[in-house]
Amino acid sequence: MSDTLAFLLFLFLFPSVAMLVEKFTRVLFLFKKRQYDINRFKEGRVDLEDLKNLTPKEFEEWCAEFLQKSGYTHIQIAPSGPEGGKDIVCRKDGNTVYIECKRYYFETSTPFRIDADVVQKLMGEMAQDGVFRGVIITTGTVTKEARRQIQSLPLQYSIEIMDGEVLMKKCVEYEVYMTAY
Repeated sequence: MSDTLAFLLFLFLFPSVAMLVEKFTRVLFLFKKRQYDINRFKEGRVDLEDLKNLTPKEFEEWCAEFLQKSGYTHIQIAPSGPEGGKDIVCRKDGNTVYIECKRYYFETSTPFRIDADVVQKLMGEMAQDGVFRGVIITTGTVTKEARRQIQSLPLQYSIEIMDGEVLMKKCVEYEVYMTAY
């Protein structure tokens, strides 16, 4: 009788114990990953996924820090308002520069690339204000149409693109790290 009872208890409890072990393993994994991320942030190591996980406003703040370490001065984050145009106004080599920051994270319902419309909005702001240099900083990619549009700008205008890949290389070059936002 005791063997039968033990067997029934085993059958009844085994799924619960297995589920607890699975949950414990998952929590332990998340804890270790969090500790790894905390140590990585303390050391200042940043990757593209970290930037994609910032809010758009946090990304603008990160870009301002990135620009400062890249040699830009007089950095001012523009007040939040209608989307498009410029997010940061700064100076480099004595010239005013408009910066458009686009933090994109891949989602099927949202485009994650810079298209010609983004270039047009930045160019419109630049032309309206007599600014000849612009930079688009993005965690996403850039369409061929946007690149063609930039190449076809009048000679006095210049727009530089820093997409996700270029951004990560420049982070290493300029020793730009992640701080708390």
